[in-house]
Amino acid sequence: AHGAQVAVAIGVVALSEEVLWRGMVTQLLADRVGSRTAWVWAAGLYALAYVPTAWSLRAGSGLDPALPIAALGGGLLWGLMAKSFGRLGPGILAHALFDWAVIMMFPLWGH
Repeated sequence: AHGAQVAVAIGVVALSEEVLWRGMVTQLLADRVGSRTAWVWAAGLYALAYVPTAWSLRAGSGLDPALPIAALGGGLLWGLMAKSFGRLGPGILAHALFDWAVIMMFPLWGH
């Protein structure tokens, strides 16, 4: 019923996260650790940033590592895409499609 609003929100979030993590954070790290590995470091930090969210979504069985692991996999993929293509556009699209799939098609939480 709210597909259009969810699509806009996903687009804004994907754009924002890619500009921040694959753009700004990766560049800041490249100045410190070199451009060859900065995207890997950025992916690790991106996954680490999702630990508090995973903690708040934990069930009775404890912390579910699925969210940080998915963030690490996505961060590595989208970081490699940014490095390979030399721009953020393809990663933004891939990130938005992944978020759409996780939220709308195959919801992992809330159902």
